[in-house]
Amino acid sequence: MGILILSSCLTTIINIERLFGRVEIFEIILLFTFSFYIWKIPNSILLNQIKKLNHLDQLLLTLLLIYTFNVFYHFTKSGIFDLITLYLLAISYLVISRSYLLGVNSKDLSTWYKYAIILTFITSVIGYICYFWTSEMNITLDQYPNYPYFGNIYRSQGLTINPNSLSVLISLYIIFTLSLLEFNTKSFYYILLSIITITLTLTKEMVLIWFVFFIFLLIKFFEKKNLKLLNLLGIIFLLFYIFSINFVLCYEDCFDKTWSLGPSIVQINENLHLRPTGYYFLSKVEFYFFSNHPIMGIGFGNVQHFIMNLSNDMIYPTYMPPLESHTLLSGILAQFGYFSLLIILTVVIYSKRLFKDIILLKNKNLLFIFFTTFWVLIYASFGLVDFLFNRHVWISLGTLSLLYNEQYFKTSQLQ
Repeated sequence: MGILILSSCLTTIINIERLFGRVEIFEIILLFTFSFYIWKIPNSILLNQIKKLNHLDQLLLTLLLIYTFNVFYHFTKSGIFDLITLYLLAISYLVISRSYLLGVNSKDLSTWYKYAIILTFITSVIGYICYFWTSEMNITLDQYPNYPYFGNIYRSQGLTINPNSLSVLISLYIIFTLSLLEFNTKSFYYILLSIITITLTLTKEMVLIWFVFFIFLLIKFFEKKNLKLLNLLGIIFLLFYIFSINFVLCYEDCFDKTWSLGPSIVQINENLHLRPTGYYFLSKVEFYFFSNHPIMGIGFGNVQHFIMNLSNDMIYPTYMPPLESHTLLSGILAQFGYFSLLIILTVVIYSKRLFKDIILLKNKNLLFIFFTTFWVLIYASFGLVDFLFNRHVWISLGTLSLLYNEQYFKTSQLQ
């Protein structure tokens, strides 16, 4: 389990080669490894697990089936390979969520989340030190020309695929580290390491970690009945976050067009303009695809392919490269059409059932973990590249399922 968690921090090294441009070799190795351990588990126990799927299991299974139907309806090469990768990534969820069958519990996993935070901090800091020492790029850095507010910068990505992925990974893993370990003075060291690592990424996802700590502090003082207030604060903060990733205030020194910034749309004063970002144009083109393919969408995994064949500069600037879907909401509308309403309805129904079950378990710590992780994933879905194709997202969901199962079994035994 530890290797699986640490692997999410080392994707640049592990995923050196991908089959068909998408399917990761590591996921295939994980499949065979997991299959080896399954043989050791009695069939009666495996069948019992199928009968006792919790609401999070049911939610993810339903979404996978919906995605599968969409892919076979459109039946494109990119969609098939994306679906294969999605099922392979779901193995990470299974491995973590059912790790108790192999004698591993959440306390064991918390140690590995702590190591993951330390590992990402070390690789990020060493990468920056090497850059300032040699003035040369290295695999831990991502070059971003004409970055809003800062100019040309180098952002830390550690040994993950990009800075955005690293910032979300740290946000999720610090939740489990602080919640599953005893909160003491050492916890502040992990908080400090996380803040430094995320600051070095210079991503807009940095607000994720601020929100996580904000919620973490508030929930220590508010009872369960005040979750509505925390949700309201989360929504307000989310609106600010969505605006910040779609638009930037640009001074006269960043008027040049780049692949990630469009021309000024509002002139606030002589030297200050409001400019749309690449996220804005990507969301715009995804809504355009939805308006032209409203029933079943363009198909899962086909956003980049459709952008490459788009010749309308008013919808998507020609100076921008064809991007993969970044924003989950506009992305599912484009890829699934009105069928995406079924996805949204499924998420809402099962999420409400899941939180109702957690409240009935009367475990405040578990409620905090689910509540905070839920909000982090919402934020991540609005700005993380290929949201569903990030291994740490599936590992985090698997950890939630494990925590729920442990508490449910414990409560059932007490009764």
